[in-house]
Amino acid sequence: MRALGWRSLKWLTAAVLMASLFVVYGRWRHGDRFYILGIGTVFRFPCSSYRYEPSVEPGVIQAFGVIDGAASAARANDGDAVAALVDAVFDRALPAMPCSNPFRRRVTDAELRFRGGLRPSISERELSETANDVLAAGGAPTWARTSVAQLHLLRDVLRPELPRFIGTVASEYRLSDQLSPIEVAFLAMQLGRGMIYGFEEFQNGPEGWVEHIRALQVNPPAPTTRAVFRIQRGPDLDLERELNESDSTTSRSTNRFLDRLGFPP
Repeated sequence: MRALGWRSLKWLTAAVLMASLFVVYGRWRHGDRFYILGIGTVFRFPCSSYRYEPSVEPGVIQAFGVIDGAASAARANDGDAVAALVDAVFDRALPAMPCSNPFRRRVTDAELRFRGGLRPSISERELSETANDVLAAGGAPTWARTSVAQLHLLRDVLRPELPRFIGTVASEYRLSDQLSPIEVAFLAMQLGRGMIYGFEEFQNGPEGWVEHIRALQVNPPAPTTRAVFRIQRGPDLDLERELNESDSTTSRSTNRFLDRLGFPP
């Protein structure tokens, strides 16, 4: 009886451990944060496998190379590849955002609908007007605005580093004013992080930013420096923390922004 009881206890322990592993795996795969005793709070990263062909474009930085390669892999419009492209963008721009964050799903759904012909592209003017309305309603400082000229110049300087991602809608040799949903999300994240962590470059408004970048293009500060929009990581993760809280001001403004642009709820 004693041996039978010991064997039963071992089987029960094994069953509990297996069930725990399945629960942990399920939460990891979904992208939820979870606590492991002795390790701490962990979450899945990266959120997709990024099946992509590395970019052969000279001078492409690693983060942009991952996004550009994932964009190339998503050209066939396979659902998993499109989701991986969205994850590549979010993982590089907002690495502390969990895989299960609903903003990832909203952008993925919008991109799939766009590629399936179920929704139109988004113009630079529509993006600019929507972003400015949301920024004003959210109480952002008056200099924290964008413009068609700023968006187009930003896309123009990023395009050489992201040739298979930027300007893929209605563009041939000349960059069009039309964007896909994932390009809209990428630009919004780039500008948002820039205004928060590199606000000195934006304090003269979008017109001042355009003038500054055009001056760098004409007179670069050093021969090896390219006039490309860069984001410096800030000392904290306030933006990501706000986006991870569904009731925060930033999350509400982001949802309002996506709603205005017709992203699925």
